[in-house]
Amino acid sequence: MADTTFPGSAPEQVYLGKFSGKFVVFAVIFTLAALAGVELLTNAFTEHDFDASVTGMLDGNYIRVTSHDNGTTSISYEVTYSFTANGQQYKGKATMGTEPQDPDCTVYYMSNNPVENGLSPKHVDKSLEYFGIGCLVLALIAYIWVQMKQFAAAADRSHVAAALANVYAVGPAATEVRLQFGDAAKENAGIKRGKYSAWWHVHVAFFAQIIALGFLFAILLLHVGGAGMTQRRAYGIAIVVAILFTLWVYFDRWRCIEAVASKSCSGSLNLSTLYVPIVAAVYANYRGLRKLMGK
Repeated sequence: MADTTFPGSAPEQVYLGKFSGKFVVFAVIFTLAALAGVELLTNAFTEHDFDASVTGMLDGNYIRVTSHDNGTTSISYEVTYSFTANGQQYKGKATMGTEPQDPDCTVYYMSNNPVENGLSPKHVDKSLEYFGIGCLVLALIAYIWVQMKQFAAAADRSHVAAALANVYAVGPAATEVRLQFGDAAKENAGIKRGKYSAWWHVHVAFFAQIIALGFLFAILLLHVGGAGMTQRRAYGIAIVVAILFTLWVYFDRWRCIEAVASKSCSGSLNLSTLYVPIVAAVYANYRGLRKLMGK
């Protein structure tokens, strides 16, 4: 395969530099948005303690609800109640497992926001669910942007010409800029590929590697971090490291990885999904090792 060359006196990093800045920005957005999304969704379905309580009053009317699940019948009661906090009256709704007998009840609430209240000392803040989903959508957009810009950058050489024409450039002279490896050098065009596309499997491999590495890094941090390393902190650090490492492994090698993985596709998506992502992940990390040697 012939090298992709550009005449002039500019080091190779001039070409890579234009894209790498944007890549870093969106890689950071992807990392932070994914981390925030996971954290918010986790909190949205995790019970939290209310920090205040007061005696409230159940309304006289309630709804008896009968439900059937796998042959089992259960009865619950939907009630409404009122209480006073910080000099103001608030109302709430709750579900009870037994029929109300006493109009007095204990209402638990957040002292800085009594609108968050309930009849049990713990609550789930599902409003965070929407923020978590929004962050994950932002992470997905950043993920797609990184790939699209990477492919566009492989065909855009205008900044190289501009760099070559810069008379104020500092550094040792070079006779040409050579790109031999990676998507930018169109290395994938010289790789024999299979009949079927493997892009789905490459994406599965990418996210599976983040999850697997995040889990392994978290275990390592919990093992060596001592008492000060909480589980939440360990997983937070681990996810960030796993995302950044995986982005570095796949950067400028997406098309090469897809071309190699396509040779293992059987034509059946269900069957190929069982093993092609493994092939893609193994080859991706093999190319990651080669990156360290400049290949």
